[in-house]
Amino acid sequence: MKKSIVIMLLATLLGVACTTTTLSSPDGRIGLSFNLSDKGEASYSVSYDGSTIIDKSLLGIVTTTEDFSSGLRVIKVRHDQEDDTWQPVWGERETIRNHNKSLSVLLENRSGARIEVIFKLFNDGLGLRYVLHGEGRADIVSEATEFKMCDNHLTHWVAGNYDDNELEYMHTPLLGITPENMHKSAPSAKHMVECGVNLPVTMESADNHFIAIHEAALWHYPAMSLEFDAESLTFRSSLAKSGDIAAHVDLPFSTPWRTIILGDRAGDLVESTLILNLNEPCRIEDTSWIKPMKYVGVWWEMHLK
Repeated sequence: MKKSIVIMLLATLLGVACTTTTLSSPDGRIGLSFNLSDKGEASYSVSYDGSTIIDKSLLGIVTTTEDFSSGLRVIKVRHDQEDDTWQPVWGERETIRNHNKSLSVLLENRSGARIEVIFKLFNDGLGLRYVLHGEGRADIVSEATEFKMCDNHLTHWVAGNYDDNELEYMHTPLLGITPENMHKSAPSAKHMVECGVNLPVTMESADNHFIAIHEAALWHYPAMSLEFDAESLTFRSSLAKSGDIAAHVDLPFSTPWRTIILGDRAGDLVESTLILNLNEPCRIEDTSWIKPMKYVGVWWEMHLK
């Protein structure tokens, strides 16, 4: 018995090679499982009303000097929750409730560098982000973030490219995300993501669940598109970049949130406040001069020269 206690204490102090931690949304409908394999690969999965929505999907970041996609160990796990109300400066709602439960997992790689993975679960979905710890500067090469889908959902998407989002929307099963259909969606695009989609991408499951993958708090970081692997029904993050480097960041640095909005009807995705809750608070101290207005016309007439 004493020997077992000593081993457990040592595992806590030194970090563990393999672990699983779970979290649920405030209403209990959304469940998250974080796992670290015996190879030190971090992954997560998501369930909704007991059905798996996101199957085991890898996590991680690779920089020019550090690899946070394998060889990791858990240093610390922390659970927290928030329940408060805030007022947006402008928008459809006078007040927004920020009610979530969070999980933070601090990880260390083989060289001793540390990265934190943070999850926040709301009743309308979840967000996940990375925090790179340390000092100085980091050059991010890629993200290893995955979204492994569980079925060939009906999907509403536009072709992944770095030119624009004003493209032809396609409405196909997941397996309809092909190079041929990408060129139908964006016949003149030059910088195409290899068999991928731009965000947001929206899906309808056979059991009437609605899923939208997007991002929040996109600041000082490249936008994310998603490459699609038809064999495993998996979306993988693809960061816009020129050359080999996606982002130059000062440490410590928090990436944008990768978001998954969930609902029982399409309208739930539109009515979700998840992205608003995950965006950074307004930094303008005096917002009294901002007055909501109505505009009728073509949007580019609002441009001033």
